[in-house]
Amino acid sequence: MKHKYCTFFIILTILLCSISVYATPTVKLNRKTITTTVMQLQDGKRYLSLKDLLTPLGYTISFDKPTKSFKAVKGDSVLIYPQDQNYMFKNGVKITLPSTTKSLNGSIYVASDVLTPSLNATAMYFPDTETLEIEIYSRLIDTQLATIPKLEMPQDTLVTYRRILEPKLTYVIDERLFTLMCYANYHGYSFEYNTAKWSPVRKSIIATLKEKSFTLTVPTPDFSSSWFKNGMVAPIARTLGPTPDFDLLDDSQPVYSEFSVALREFYQAADIHSLFLAHQKDYEEAIKDYKESEILDALCNLIYFLKIKPEDAPPMTILINLADANLNGFGLTYDPAYQTNTVIMGPGKVSSGKVIVMHEYLHGIVGPILNKYPEEIERTNALSEVSNLSLIKAHYNDWQSVVEESLVRALDILPFSFPRHTQLGGRKEEGFLLIDYFFNQFANYPKYQGDLDSFIYKCLVDYSTQ
Repeated sequence: MKHKYCTFFIILTILLCSISVYATPTVKLNRKTITTTVMQLQDGKRYLSLKDLLTPLGYTISFDKPTKSFKAVKGDSVLIYPQDQNYMFKNGVKITLPSTTKSLNGSIYVASDVLTPSLNATAMYFPDTETLEIEIYSRLIDTQLATIPKLEMPQDTLVTYRRILEPKLTYVIDERLFTLMCYANYHGYSFEYNTAKWSPVRKSIIATLKEKSFTLTVPTPDFSSSWFKNGMVAPIARTLGPTPDFDLLDDSQPVYSEFSVALREFYQAADIHSLFLAHQKDYEEAIKDYKESEILDALCNLIYFLKIKPEDAPPMTILINLADANLNGFGLTYDPAYQTNTVIMGPGKVSSGKVIVMHEYLHGIVGPILNKYPEEIERTNALSEVSNLSLIKAHYNDWQSVVEESLVRALDILPFSFPRHTQLGGRKEEGFLLIDYFFNQFANYPKYQGDLDSFIYKCLVDYSTQ
């Protein structure tokens, strides 16, 4: 009997160690707070009850004991999740899942990463508010996105495009951007969601600054504002002139002027120039990585697919950013200091950032077209984040899908201001989720023979009349 009790307590201890409940979980489903339990298993993932997620959407829930399967039915939509399996069935079609379903608390739970492939949903966790925001729209659960037609680029054409496009791409190690990110890190820049993946340069900067002894007299700009909380600090560099003066080149936001003064003092007091020189090899390696990557070919393919002549493609200066939190891209925007269009990129591997470079570059192509149609955009009542990256990535199957994703997001970003994460819980309820509409419209783009202007205009007009 004593042996049985010991065995029981061992099993109980294992179960308690493998499952934990978040201390203050807040779950929002389609912007409304719901009552549910968020579990965390040893894999570190967040698990949620399918019943709690699908019942509010009007699904009838049942559990089939013989097959040990969770079943959700709404009209013609039938979802079946077998217990302890890494697949589910959507209207009879088997779909592989990134995580195995679990039986917990007498219900079937799924990890948040299962929501995208099985429900066309998104799940984003915001650590500052300890909120898990989930979006599941019933009309999108069964949506089948159109396949973008293949368009193979002939090798001789690629060679021609490379020759014309390569001189339009330049790479810059920007000391004012480096200073700005040092300043942000010194004051506790906390956009990083995954601290285990900080870039080596950022780690080194933080360690070095902690060892320094200096006093700053200029008040720190407001790092609690949404710009800085959501990773939008890097583009501030575009508003300033070069070191050591950091002259104000853009006075549209009061904080720009504050940074102009604050960085001037910080640059001298912390001897940032010496720190900048110490990391030159890191930057040179990054530039080498860019030049040896497939970014040039990816951009050639992009403009070929869009039927844009290479000589008409906008130039791009890439500002290397190794002192940020994680891989970020900040789109093709005019930089008064360089008097050219710049993209801020880094600090992740270039190979993984190719998609982001293409996306940001496409903003420079789509943006000017969108500027021509403010009334049409307003009539779409579009929301700022038509498609979360978690949902988009589920549908990447070739580089053309990147064009598709970029166009959808670029089409929609203009009416609203940054940062996007703030808008997720704000303006979003005023719009519509446009993924199914624009994605499927883009399958028709080849018919336009490169007339991107007409295609975008028709998308906007047709959507507003739906």
